[in-house]
Amino acid sequence: MLPNFICIGTGRAGTSWLYKVLLEHREVCTAKNIKETQFFNIHYEKGVGWYKKFFEDCGKASAVGEISNRYIFDPAVPERIRKTVPDCKIIICLRNPYERIQSVYSFKLRGGR
Repeated sequence: MLPNFICIGTGRAGTSWLYKVLLEHREVCTAKNIKETQFFNIHYEKGVGWYKKFFEDCGKASAVGEISNRYIFDPAVPERIRKTVPDCKIIICLRNPYERIQSVYSFKLRGGR
């Protein structure tokens, strides 16, 4: 089984919130034990069989997918998604750039950086 949706967004744009909401929905199945598989950017050379293992427990879920806030930065990702899961729906999470940079700054301050 492969995903029928992939959420692509930037950090601090709501992808973690969306992931938590989807985890609680009984008709949605996300990648097993991980928010971001990083298949289409970092692990693509491992092949589709490697990627499918993340979704093998999805059974009869209506929606199957993953969320990544890093896919948006890799220009190779769109073509890889198109080749691997051509009918996949893409969800984009964006945020006002000014509000996003404020959020990143506050996040880093809380982390001591």
